[in-house]
Amino acid sequence: TFIIERTTENNLIITSMSSTVTDSKLSLTVKSVMETNTTFEFRKMNGEVISRGKKRLTKGLNALSFDCSNLPNGRYEIILKGNNEKERILIRKVKTSEMPKLEYEVFKK
Repeated sequence: TFIIERTTENNLIITSMSSTVTDSKLSLTVKSVMETNTTFEFRKMNGEVISRGKKRLTKGLNALSFDCSNLPNGRYEIILKGNNEKERILIRKVKTSEMPKLEYEVFKK
């Protein structure tokens, strides 16, 4: 999970995302200063729009999930527009075998 912090206040901001690399799902947390509709686009790196849609945001934090499993492997730009602002992120869709290996430990107190 990536957590994003900014010093300037925005009306629409991506505050966290699951990863920049995915084989199936992309999860975003988006903060909105008001209830609003947002549009999203998935674009190839050449600018071609391959998917678009709308999501309803409430005031505060919103959890968004996108199914990327049907996208061909490659790099994509995702653009969210709402509250007269635009947020942009880049992701990479890969085969499951190419996903980064996560190593972690669980500590008990």
